[in-house]
Amino acid sequence: GVKFLEQVHGIEQAPMEGVSMAYSFNDAKAPTPKKVQYYELFGHRALWKDGWKIVTRHGGIMPWDINNPHVPFDNDKWELYNLGEDASEANDLADKMPEKVAELAKLWEEEAVKHNVFPVDDGKGTRAVRTFNRIAAGKTEYTYYAPGAYGIQESLAPQVKNVSHTVQTTLDLKGDEDGVIACMGGLSGGWSLFIKDHQVYYVYNSLGTKEFAIKSGPLPKGKTDIVLTYEKKDKLQGQVDLLINGKKMDSTTIGPAAYTFFSMDETFDVGRDTGTTVQHAVDAIKSAVPN
Repeated sequence: GVKFLEQVHGIEQAPMEGVSMAYSFNDAKAPTPKKVQYYELFGHRALWKDGWKIVTRHGGIMPWDINNPHVPFDNDKWELYNLGEDASEANDLADKMPEKVAELAKLWEEEAVKHNVFPVDDGKGTRAVRTFNRIAAGKTEYTYYAPGAYGIQESLAPQVKNVSHTVQTTLDLKGDEDGVIACMGGLSGGWSLFIKDHQVYYVYNSLGTKEFAIKSGPLPKGKTDIVLTYEKKDKLQGQVDLLINGKKMDSTTIGPAAYTFFSMDETFDVGRDTGTTVQHAVDAIKSAVPN
């Protein structure tokens, strides 16, 4: 029952698209009022209309494949399925019904124009980076306080992938701390700065292909400055230094470094790790560093 706002603070809003699901809440068997639905993701396209579906995998790869095919869209082949008789999409009818394919392909273009899909962009990495940069809007410094922030979506977190950056904190150490200082991502890729066995560790997981780890050696007690610096050196390479109270304790070169995103579902956490752990080389630790 909430009225759609056509303007917010004087700014005209784009119209709400799609069909309400409310009709199905009290009647699970109610027929859908939707007549057509388009789809596009990284150049992969599909359209459903009245039980018929066409779909094309751009470059012949699956949508979750991070490699860009770099082939003309006109080379993509449409598949055709009758979902009323073939819900699993096992029987491609495109060769038998080219007129139906042409009809639905034309309708896909009409829907794409209507919903601002063009120009179709198949650049997975560049598309993600542009989105992250728009959200960050040039912000270069982030400050978090105990007990920390957690569960922050990667696109809303500090954008430190493949760029020079510094992570720093000051802790009053008692000598028995074990826990995460800050982390981003998880088993599929990311980084984690944490304390374990009286040492600070930094582990970088390069999208599950390589893992890099450095450590501080035994930590002092009392107020302790912990600084992690990442200096971009090459296209996908950087040097990481770990400093304790201004003294460099360890360093390594990371490469290849991730430049788009670490994970679709892991988050940025301060003071804990709420998802899967980044590290394999060092025994996993998820708990919070005591305040």
